[in-house]
Amino acid sequence: MAGGAITIGVDDAEVQAAIAKLAHGIGKSTWDEIGGMVETSTKQRFEEQRGPDGTPWAPLAPSTVAGMLTRGRARGSAHILRQKMHLYRSITHTATDREAIIGSNRRYAALHQFGGTAGMKNAGARAVPARPFLGLSRADLDEVVRILAAQIGGSEA
Repeated sequence: MAGGAITIGVDDAEVQAAIAKLAHGIGKSTWDEIGGMVETSTKQRFEEQRGPDGTPWAPLAPSTVAGMLTRGRARGSAHILRQKMHLYRSITHTATDREAIIGSNRRYAALHQFGGTAGMKNAGARAVPARPFLGLSRADLDEVVRILAAQIGGSEA
């Protein structure tokens, strides 16, 4: 994806074991199914305003909310990271025969994922808290195992 990429490793023995069994048999359609599921889950996190681990995102700073109201964007003050919907709509996935890649092509996606300092027009540098949206929740991991198990004809996890 243009603009950078974030690689997320899976450190879950059950998922790794299922992937190992499929090393030579998994195809693009399976990776596409997994990517689509994770893309949907990621967008759901925007709606729930929570990270993959279930932790709620940091609330908007009062100065940010005040600025939104001044610019007539009252809707944005209630929806963290969805003021104009650019980041939300940029979440996509692509699949190959070997992997699914889920991410955003927005340059500022990593700033929101990991937090940091951003230079704001006419306001100087401001700290931006991490509001992770990319990653796999426990439910996502369970669904990956279910999809992979279906591919090898195993029982559902």
